[in-house]
Amino acid sequence: MIQRIQTVFLLLAAIILGLLFTSTFSFASVGVNLFGSDGLFNIYDHMAMTIINGIAASAFLIAIFLYKDRKQQRTLVLLATVLVLVLIGFGVYLWLDVSSVQGDITEQASAGIGVSNPVISLIFGLLALRFIKKDDLLVKSMDRLR
Repeated sequence: MIQRIQTVFLLLAAIILGLLFTSTFSFASVGVNLFGSDGLFNIYDHMAMTIINGIAASAFLIAIFLYKDRKQQRTLVLLATVLVLVLIGFGVYLWLDVSSVQGDITEQASAGIGVSNPVISLIFGLLALRFIKKDDLLVKSMDRLR
């Protein structure tokens, strides 16, 4: 059913990943060149991050409407969750790469609100997976009773 709790978690995960298009991971003071001349580190700094974020957010949204086929829904949510993990890992890799080239930039750069978005989205994706599995087990137990 579309009004199950996993729908709320999937929608929240998609919205939070969508907000990542408008927020930044971190911003730096003058003199520190993170990835562009603007001093901001966001998903637009690398095309792969933008694509991964868009695919993951779309997968969470599409999974909402796959409520009749829970196996396919679970697979799509698992794929989106793995993509969010890749997004987090790639962001950390890029941050450490810039940090190794320019020295320790953690003193000059401060975290933005976008740092927590992928982690929160990951948590909502895992919660959705849990409740999809619970829903599947409930339906299977009802089929056994018939």
